[in-house]
Amino acid sequence: MILCSVEPLPVPECNQTISLSWESPRQILTSPKFPGQYPDNIECHYYIIAPIGQRIVLEFSDFILEESLSCEYDILTLIDEDRQWYRCGNWESKIKLLRYISNKNFMSMIFVTDYSHSFKGFRIEVFIYVEKPEQSILCDNEVFQLRGKYCYLVVNYLEASWATARQICSESKSKLAVVENAEQVSILDDLVRSTYGYLAGTIYWVGASASAGDTMWKWIDGTTVNSKRKCLV
Repeated sequence: MILCSVEPLPVPECNQTISLSWESPRQILTSPKFPGQYPDNIECHYYIIAPIGQRIVLEFSDFILEESLSCEYDILTLIDEDRQWYRCGNWESKIKLLRYISNKNFMSMIFVTDYSHSFKGFRIEVFIYVEKPEQSILCDNEVFQLRGKYCYLVVNYLEASWATARQICSESKSKLAVVENAEQVSILDDLVRSTYGYLAGTIYWVGASASAGDTMWKWIDGTTVNSKRKCLV
């Protein structure tokens, strides 16, 4: 009988400590070489720290590891106090189910791969959890924010077509936001500016229209979309 072993290889961007603060409340964490295939035989340790008294949110936008019923090949382990959470396989069709909120202001993760079969890996938006105001209980889901008389959800994707944007809203039993009055312009402006994606230059889809031959876009109420607002949609 022959027993073989190999030491995990050092990989750039493998071991990281993420320190969240009110000046930098959101950061992005990815598996090594994402969106390319992650290396074989690695063991990456990630430590996430938030201000004292705060909690941490992990929001996944991608997650594809090697499939396994018992996660014995490639695995991401999340450690939150005395709780351990294990995930492997392909979660792309149910990515929202991976969202996690920590119990305290500190948590860690360990990403381990075996000697074969590499995949895309994961991308996680890490941010400080902000308690929702009491009025938010009027929305059916805690991820929606109550602004005015509507509940809004801002979904951060690097790229999404108009059709994809509408589908995402439909899957959450909602509709793509439209602007019907000046108050909604202000609400959407505030929502977009408060996201990490706005700082990263992400494009946001919002309902507007233009007739053939027109050079100016208009909102639902007929008002013109000015240049300042164009950069937000």
